[in-house]
Amino acid sequence: MIPLAVFGDPIEHSLSPRIHQLFAQQSGVEVDYRRILAPEASFAQQLADFFAKGGQGANITLPHKVRVLELMDKVSARAAIAGAANTLFLKDGVVVCDNTDGEGLVRDLTRLRGPLNGSHVLIMGAGGATRGVIQPLLEAGVSKLSIGNRTLAKAQQLVTDFDKKALQLATPEQSMRPDILINATASGHSGLAPVLPADWFTGHPFCYDLSYGKAAEPFHQLAAEKSCEMTDGLGMLVAQGAASFTIWTQVEVDFVAALTSLQGDL
Repeated sequence: MIPLAVFGDPIEHSLSPRIHQLFAQQSGVEVDYRRILAPEASFAQQLADFFAKGGQGANITLPHKVRVLELMDKVSARAAIAGAANTLFLKDGVVVCDNTDGEGLVRDLTRLRGPLNGSHVLIMGAGGATRGVIQPLLEAGVSKLSIGNRTLAKAQQLVTDFDKKALQLATPEQSMRPDILINATASGHSGLAPVLPADWFTGHPFCYDLSYGKAAEPFHQLAAEKSCEMTDGLGMLVAQGAASFTIWTQVEVDFVAALTSLQGDL
């Protein structure tokens, strides 16, 4: 049985144990996946203890996804680009940190929309969640990736940091006709939808919220008012979990089947 865990604070809400139970049932691989409440002050020691006692892999959630980079022996290229990690695994006795969030988003968008080649994607929000998905979206063939934010300087910083031709700043004054409009802000956790120019909805983009459940409801309502199709980020959560599971077990799993089962549970 492979010992795995998810570390965060809070952690009781995490769906990860259920998701990985579904993957284990699919694959026939036995895992022992647990939630570990890890306050900021004790996180580093708890993580070290987990691997010292035989832990083989872990997921990292808020508020530790950035800090964990400082604690790791080795950082993958995509975790370094994202500036955050959500997946830890052992390789040759060394704990490596990786980031599967962007892969999860691309997998879910492809499930919903087909290949992303040539798409114009507009992301509202310029925090760590956005940073983690930029490179995977570009690698998936997105031809134009626009970044908007309430504080434009933060969005401009991302555009500057990545220095990619397809990446551009989205300002409220600009006329935008994205194919996909992603909410990567935390506004929904406060019961609010992001404030967006009405023009950005004129072409009826497919709307996607990186949050799921109640946190996605305000953006869902806004999209409905603009007659736009919308979904939340539950599929991304399951898909990034599938990528992590494969890293730990070398076994591919069907995230869509797991997502269907999970939706039936909720």
